[in-house]
Amino acid sequence: MQKGFGLIGILIVVGIIAILGVGALKMGFLERNPFVPTDEEKSAIEMADEMKDVMEEKNSEMMPNDDTAKDETADWKTYHNEEYGFEVKYPETIKGIEQYKLLFQEFSPGTQEIFIGRIGTADFPGLFLIGFIIKEKPSDFVSLDSYLTKIEDECRKEIQSGVAGGSCSIKEVMVGNEKISAVVSRESSAVGNTGVTLHFDKGNDLFLVNYNFAQGVLNTGDSEEELLFLAIQQILSTFKFID
Repeated sequence: MQKGFGLIGILIVVGIIAILGVGALKMGFLERNPFVPTDEEKSAIEMADEMKDVMEEKNSEMMPNDDTAKDETADWKTYHNEEYGFEVKYPETIKGIEQYKLLFQEFSPGTQEIFIGRIGTADFPGLFLIGFIIKEKPSDFVSLDSYLTKIEDECRKEIQSGVAGGSCSIKEVMVGNEKISAVVSRESSAVGNTGVTLHFDKGNDLFLVNYNFAQGVLNTGDSEEELLFLAIQQILSTFKFID
C-alpha cells in the first residue's frame, strides 16, 4: 500500500510540476512575444514615420514638379511667324512690375520686337525688351565664330570711342536647353545699358535675338531690373524655330 501510494504521489507531483512548467512557459511567451514590439520600439517606429513624413514634405517644397514650372507660361500669348520660322511666348505684363505692359510689334523687313511701356498710355519707348531680326549674311561671311569675333571688335571700338565707356565680350547664353554664342555689351554710365545679341546661322541668313534694358530709361530700381532680366530669361526659354 505504501509503495503504491508513493508511486501515485510521485506521479501526481511530476504532473503538477509539468503543468506548472507549461503554464510558466506560456506566461513567459505571452509576457514577451518576439513578434510584438515593446512600448519603446513602438515609440521609435512612430518617431521614424514622423521624420519620414517631414522629409518628404520638405523635398516636395524644394523640388516642385515639372507641371508647376510649365504652368507659369500656360496663359502667355504666343507669337508665331511662319515667314521667318520662329515662335515665342510672352506675358502681357511682368510679375512684380505690373505697371509695364509688353507689346509685340512687327517691322518690315525682317524685324519683330517686344516693346515695353506703361499701361494706360500710348507711350511705348524705343527701348525694346527683345528683338527678333533676320538679315542676309555679309559677302565676306566665312563662319559664325569669325563673324562674332568681328562684331565683338567693332563693338569694343564703338564703346571705347564713346564717353560712357564699357565692355564687349562673347559669352554663351542658355536658350531653353541650348547654349548659344552671344555678343554682350555693357555701358559704364549711370544709365547702364546692357545689350545681348544672340546669333543663329540659318542658311543664307543670320537670325539675331537681341535683348537689352536700361535702368535709367525705364526708371526702375535694382530689384525691378532683376525682375526684367528674369522675365527676359523666361521668355527666351519659350523661343524655338519651327519647320
